[in-house]
Amino acid sequence: LDEPWIAPQPTRWKHVDIAIAFSETHFEMKYGLIWLLYNDLSDFSLRLCYPPGRWSEVLLSDLFADRVAGDWLTYAKAITASRVVLACNSGAHVLAVAMGKPVVMYEPMEARWNPIFFPFGTAGPQVTLVRGNDGQPTTDARHTADTMREVLHATH
Repeated sequence: LDEPWIAPQPTRWKHVDIAIAFSETHFEMKYGLIWLLYNDLSDFSLRLCYPPGRWSEVLLSDLFADRVAGDWLTYAKAITASRVVLACNSGAHVLAVAMGKPVVMYEPMEARWNPIFFPFGTAGPQVTLVRGNDGQPTTDARHTADTMREVLHATH
C-alpha cells in the first residue's frame, strides 16, 4: 500500500488545486461546506465531481463552472488533474488513495471515524482527517479550510 496501485489516467483536463469528490450521504452538510469553501479557498482552483443524474447537479450548477458528473473513469481523470482531493470516506477517496493523491478527509458520519477505515492513518501524508482544536474529527468548515491549506502547502 505504500505505492499507488492504479495508474493515473491520461487527460488533457486543466489542472486544478482541489478536486472535491463526495458521495451523496449527508448531502446537506457537504453542500453547505462546498458553499463555504468556495469563498474561503478562493485563492485555489476547485473542481467539483459528483455522481450523474442527482439533484446535486441542479443545486451546485450555478456555483461551479468547473464541475464534472460521471463514472469512475471520469472521476479518475478529475483526480489525475488535481493536486489534492477533498473527499468523504467513500469510493472516491479510495480511488484517490489508489492513485497516490493526497486526500483531505471530511467525514460527517461518526461511525466512519473508526481507525479501521484508515489503513494509511489520519495525519498525512496520504490521508489527513479534518480535526478540530481538541484533536477529534470534526465537520467544521473552518478546520476543513485550514486542513486543505496545510495539505496544499505540503504538496508544493
